[in-house]
Amino acid sequence: MIYYPIKKIIITLFVFFSTAVYANDHDHDNSEHKQHEPHVHGKAEMNILIDEKTFIFELNSPTLNFLGFEHEPETNEEKETLKQVNKMLLDYKNVISIPGMNCKESQIEISAPYGNDKEEHGHHHGEDHDDDHSEYYLFYSITCEDINNIEQIKIKLFDNFRGFESVNVKWTYFTDAGSLEATEKQKIVKLQ
Repeated sequence: MIYYPIKKIIITLFVFFSTAVYANDHDHDNSEHKQHEPHVHGKAEMNILIDEKTFIFELNSPTLNFLGFEHEPETNEEKETLKQVNKMLLDYKNVISIPGMNCKESQIEISAPYGNDKEEHGHHHGEDHDDDHSEYYLFYSITCEDINNIEQIKIKLFDNFRGFESVNVKWTYFTDAGSLEATEKQKIVKLQ
């Protein structure tokens, strides 16, 4: 079990509620706007929390963005793709990079589609998904030395997985917060 200091919990709640209020304030004229984004191929949601020595991030993404298909793997090629993607996701460096930082993973949780067998230390958790819409949920907790000097984060999803068009990134860095729509052309999230 992970112990989260009160400060991290407060910051997480602040980011959650401030982005919800921001969305409601800026999209009130759009009757189709929903607080939870719908399942959209090519798009994903990432939340980042940086505090003290811990860097936490989570990602929600349609399976299609990672695998190139969104159904139970049928062919040997599809089964191999699922296996390779799940193996790649065990290393956070295939999702983001933190230039100039000495970091190590302290916790990884991957909710992968299609009841994939557990791999490498049981980090995968299969979920039941309907045939039309399946998603990956990734959670990484990383411990970094000298975390105060992180200036930017590079979103590596565009380099490693062909299905991503944009990632809505929301971040909290100590007492600062922001958001950015990362794309193939804009992969860098500047924190300072």
